[in-house]
Amino acid sequence: MESETKKAPFFSIGIPTYNRVDMLKQCLLSILGQTFTDFEIIVGNDYTKHTLSGRDFGIEDARIQFVNHTRNLGEIENMNSLLQVSRGRYFTWQFDDDIYSPDFLQSVYLSLMQFGKPKCVYTTYGYIWETSFPKINRRTLETGKVLTGRKFLREYLSGRLKVLGCCGVFDSQYLKQTGGVHKLCDSPVGAHSEHFIAIRMGLLDKIAYINRPLVLYRNHEESWSYKTKDADIYKQAGKNFLRETINVLIQPALRDDFKQNFSSVVKLSVNIILGKMIVRDGYLKKDELQQYIFSLKRLFDVIKEPVLYEIAMSCLQRVERGNRILAVIKAKFKASMPYFLVKFAHIIRAVVSRYK
Repeated sequence: MESETKKAPFFSIGIPTYNRVDMLKQCLLSILGQTFTDFEIIVGNDYTKHTLSGRDFGIEDARIQFVNHTRNLGEIENMNSLLQVSRGRYFTWQFDDDIYSPDFLQSVYLSLMQFGKPKCVYTTYGYIWETSFPKINRRTLETGKVLTGRKFLREYLSGRLKVLGCCGVFDSQYLKQTGGVHKLCDSPVGAHSEHFIAIRMGLLDKIAYINRPLVLYRNHEESWSYKTKDADIYKQAGKNFLRETINVLIQPALRDDFKQNFSSVVKLSVNIILGKMIVRDGYLKKDELQQYIFSLKRLFDVIKEPVLYEIAMSCLQRVERGNRILAVIKAKFKASMPYFLVKFAHIIRAVVSRYK
């Protein structure tokens, strides 16, 4: 019996949490209801005013470990601490307000076996709204397909492939060796970090991808990404994100796609800042956005090859001159839209994502 308890599980699931007992319970139940059962759950509690245990959820399961931190580590340090204490062959993060489809782990396991145990498996994701625990119907298991890291990155940055960066399932040793999830700003929450971990996966030889929404992302009023109006956090994260991403995109394996990928990354960064400015102020401060775009030029010094440097400058100039009317309209709509309309829009999106 003792040897069985020490046996390393196949999957480790790290859940960083902060004062979300009700939604965390739903997250835990969605994992305990998986059709594949060889896993451990490690919950990292950053809310120091309350010590979490299974009693808080009416759950007693030896596969769940609660790590109650004596200080608030912040999201990124919490996430990496869970990775370091994990024992599974493969590791993933799940967030305390999101849930899994019942066959998430089984589908990932079958993909790993079919494709020769790649270092990363991603699935696409769907949406749920507010605090309800929806009934999720099981579907026929699917192993997906295998992509080169290069193709995965092109598809991801172009928007043709939809994944949540930190919710991939990774070879634990590889993830630890590459530093886990990277902190890109001083905020307690990891702005842009999720995008960067997906970009880093572009350096892998192969990635398994399952085009089914097996991770369900929750939209709700208390989510940090929904509430925050601090554009400065995203400015700082955006610059560090772009700097670190350049170091990935100039690697030999990805060099031929530099123009396409870098253009997508710059657009992503600038449009996020644009949106946060409008949500904060209700309108776009063009001078502030222009200053941010101009400040990005200093990051290009890490590009030593003149050809790639010129491509990067050309991409930034196109974004600078670009017509961002749609991005402005979308951001202004989100900033001024009544709450019930926001909810309605996400409900429609959730229905579409579930049945497509």
